[in-house]
Amino acid sequence: MKACVCCGKLSVLVNGSTTEEVNISRGLKQSDPLAPFLFLLVSEGLCALSQKAVSLGFFKGFQVSSKVSVSLLQYAYDTLFIGEAHVENLWAMKAILRWYELVSGLKVNFSKSRLIGVNVDSMFMEGATSFLNCTIDTLPFEYLGLPIGANPRLSSTWDPVVKTIEKHLSSWKNRFVSLGGSVVLINSVLASIPVFYLSFLKLPLKVRKAIVRIQRNFLWGGMAGVKDKIPWVSWKDVCRPKSEGGIGVRDLKWFNVSLLAKWRWRLLRVDDLLWKRVLEARYGVISRPMLSIGRSNNFSIWWKDLVGLGVEKGRVAPLKEVFPRLYSISLQSDHTIQEMGEWVSDRWIWHIKWRRIFFTWEEEMYRDLRSLIGRVVITKEPDSWSYVNGDITSLGELGTVEGYCLFWQALLGRLPIRANLAHRGIITSGPASWCPWWFGVLSVMPATLSSMGESFLKGMTISSRQKRLKPKKYLKKFKLPRGNG
Repeated sequence: MKACVCCGKLSVLVNGSTTEEVNISRGLKQSDPLAPFLFLLVSEGLCALSQKAVSLGFFKGFQVSSKVSVSLLQYAYDTLFIGEAHVENLWAMKAILRWYELVSGLKVNFSKSRLIGVNVDSMFMEGATSFLNCTIDTLPFEYLGLPIGANPRLSSTWDPVVKTIEKHLSSWKNRFVSLGGSVVLINSVLASIPVFYLSFLKLPLKVRKAIVRIQRNFLWGGMAGVKDKIPWVSWKDVCRPKSEGGIGVRDLKWFNVSLLAKWRWRLLRVDDLLWKRVLEARYGVISRPMLSIGRSNNFSIWWKDLVGLGVEKGRVAPLKEVFPRLYSISLQSDHTIQEMGEWVSDRWIWHIKWRRIFFTWEEEMYRDLRSLIGRVVITKEPDSWSYVNGDITSLGELGTVEGYCLFWQALLGRLPIRANLAHRGIITSGPASWCPWWFGVLSVMPATLSSMGESFLKGMTISSRQKRLKPKKYLKKFKLPRGNG
């Protein structure tokens, strides 16, 4: 490390030619690949100084519980001192930063530093900022790109994300791209911009609709995001996987749920991390699959969203999950509803059988079960199957995204043919209706999807040897039908 810092050499390019090398005597230069690693090594000294001050009682951090205390949060260049609002803490913090300057040779820029008080008197804040030579800031503030102290359920918290997406769209104007290219750009750019927010905060419904509106206008309206373009396929079908008949655009709702679920997974691990110890000190035992809020209303919004992750209003869980004890002693665990009762005078009567009689504490569970299934309406109508959607998994074998999107839209019957345009009231129905002039050429769309397929197959011949379709020679002359455009 000493050789890399003190024995380096550099040269300057002048008109494309290198000058004589100069020895480096004052450390690494800016943009050097080793500079971030060297800074991390030096920043460990600040963490050690802070821990020493806390252990000696000079600096008092925020006491979450009797065993958990937080005094310093540091990531790369961003550092947070967290402590009680006392004059002793101000002196200790200034002394720690001064020692760090003397040991590392770095300079702390106090003019860019900010002091934030939570339920602290304004007179103390003014005196503290004058003592530390910094500025006063309030909640919420931005740390590592996330708004700290902001309400994630307010749309104003997500304004930077929406504005960033709109900014990218404004730089893509006056460019032409196919439907397949739009899908690629949505998944790779537009859906990736809010990933950092989505991995920590739950996306509100209003913001999700705003982002989906931007993506939908871009998908069907091109780079300019024209709003009056026709969305030929519903967004729900667009977000389906290709194996289920969609084109694989990310659904923001479930994408957000999957990213937040990683926090639930990390809670189940045994790693002794600071953030996990803080949550355990605040909310009790959290290393379990099922979490509950209880009757307390003092929990943070982030924790409430994490506990209620994946739970939808009106959704009823299976009975074997609601009553696992009763399910274990049931003799009809694999029976259908028809086998568990009978009709008596047009009234459904349940006949539930058990392996043994109930214990005292199981009788209340049984009453809850009877109350729950008593609200279910059983009818004599026979069960029936319904066709929901076709399987177009074979389209995944197409080589390009453009080809897949074209056949996907054709199989769904959502191409801009004359019948669909007339159905939407854009043109009048009938054989004499033509589409408007585009780029000085009269464009005529086929009347139906079948007629378009027939006209396409007329221009194809089958090779007896290769057994595949071959296009005929392109026509060199085009004759447009006469008519009013």
